[in-house]
Order: sequence, then C-alpha cells, then structure tokens
Amino acid sequence: PRAKQRILIGVTASRKTFGSRVAEVVSTWGNEKSLPNDITVRYFVGDIEKPTSYESASDEDISNLAKQAGITDLSSIVVMVGVVDNEYPLVGKAVAVIKHMRMIDKSEKTAVRTPAFDWFMDVDDDTYVNLQ
Repeated sequence: PRAKQRILIGVTASRKTFGSRVAEVVSTWGNEKSLPNDITVRYFVGDIEKPTSYESASDEDISNLAKQAGITDLSSIVVMVGVVDNEYPLVGKAVAVIKHMRMIDKSEKTAVRTPAFDWFMDVDDDTYVNLQ
C-alpha cells in the first residue's frame, strides 16, 4: 500500500481579518486537535502596517495574532517580514507564501534527508478545505 502523502497547507491571511477568518478555520477544518498527522497547517500574514509597541514577527506580535484566532501552536503562524499585508491583488503575497512554504519544507527534513512534505496547498483564509 502507498504511504500517506504529507501535505503542508498554507493559509494566506490578513491581519485585518485574522481574528475572525482564521478563527473560523481553526474552529472547523484547521482544528489543531483533529488534523490528520500527515497534514500541517501554517497561517501566513504580512508585515505590520501601522507602528505598534512591538515589532513585526516578534514573540508579542505572534502571541497577539494567536490570541485573536484561538491558536495554541504559535509555530503555525508565519509573519512574512517585508511583505505588504493588505496588497491587492495578492500576487506578491501569494508568491511570498509559496517561497516560505519551500523554506519550511527544507527546515523540517527528517534524518534521512527527504523533503518533509510531498504536496503544498495555498488557500485563502475564507476557503473551506475538505481534508478527506
């Protein structure tokens, strides 16, 4: 029998709607507790647009985003420094997400030096995914 395919799903999100849309993903198909072992979900946002008391991609920034969406695994949030968060159309942001997913793949290799993921899937934060 064929081994299960390992899939990395990148959810492209906006800081403006992170607390609502990503929270919906987390409470439905992206729930950390019910995800199959062969599927990993990462939430991608761009840089902070307006000055705040903390820096973009800092521990405080990531903790704040996680709190908004009800995420307990802070490593599932990827802040793409230098990427405009509210860009439209999302061409630059989408390319950055794919590049970051490849970097994640290279950093999560096994001892045998095989890629960590067989497939990448990039979806928007308002997309429903049937994991079956």
